[in-house]
Amino acid sequence: MIQINSLKDCSDASKVNVQYSDSFCNSEVVHPLKKDVRKLIIDGVLTCPLCKSHDMNLAFQKEQEEKIKQYRVQFQNGRLQADSLFSDYTIEHANFEAYETTPESEAASNKERAITAMKKYKEGVVFNTMISGHAGVGKTHLAMAILNNLNAKLPKTCLFIKVDNLMREIRKTFKPSYQGKEDEDYYISRLVNADFLVLDDLGAESGSIQKENTASDFVHRVLYGVLDGRRDKSTIITTNLSVKGIQQLYDEKLISRMLSNHYIIKFENTSDHRIQSISFD
Repeated sequence: MIQINSLKDCSDASKVNVQYSDSFCNSEVVHPLKKDVRKLIIDGVLTCPLCKSHDMNLAFQKEQEEKIKQYRVQFQNGRLQADSLFSDYTIEHANFEAYETTPESEAASNKERAITAMKKYKEGVVFNTMISGHAGVGKTHLAMAILNNLNAKLPKTCLFIKVDNLMREIRKTFKPSYQGKEDEDYYISRLVNADFLVLDDLGAESGSIQKENTASDFVHRVLYGVLDGRRDKSTIITTNLSVKGIQQLYDEKLISRMLSNHYIIKFENTSDHRIQSISFD
């Protein structure tokens, strides 16, 4: 009998009992070129040393692959906070539970429609979601709730972009004094490459919707670059604009990209959740 000190714990002189056996291994999978490998009896278990080493290597490889997978998921999930453009950070952690509604109300119905959209996205269905209605009804909250849920459950990159903020960031790169590396193409690529994208408050980048405005060539160019590049991906858009307002503001080519294969969540009768009085009594 051979006694070998365990490599795991030599300090307490623990022993591994090893004996040569009269059995041989001729695995065609693990060691096809090595025949008649003598098996060992290790702590009473008949073992081929080459097969054992092979199994240990596979287990180690699987463990490392799982760690890499977890790291990639953490990296992708972290992009939502790191790369998004927010104007209101109170919605950063928005969820469906925090969106309070009264039974059988329009808000309750639209909340369920948002949950349905989220479930379809998880199933891999590709479509655009348009959440429209006047200010304060919770459009951004629902869009962010969808995004947060997808970000937590799927190994996908998610991005939230306030459209007005995006235009300001790109315009900064046009200034002669600008010394950064980012440019218009950089921002467009970042949005195109995200698996799921929220474009928040579409229309605000072009001024008051009460005026006879049309979006500038610059706005059209950026938005078309993003939406055209995302034809095979899902985009969630929130806007205060009606369909008529969208048609007034943007050209037909851009509207076609916005409304391609789209799912509507429309607020018409819900009051502004943000308008409420407080009391110090």
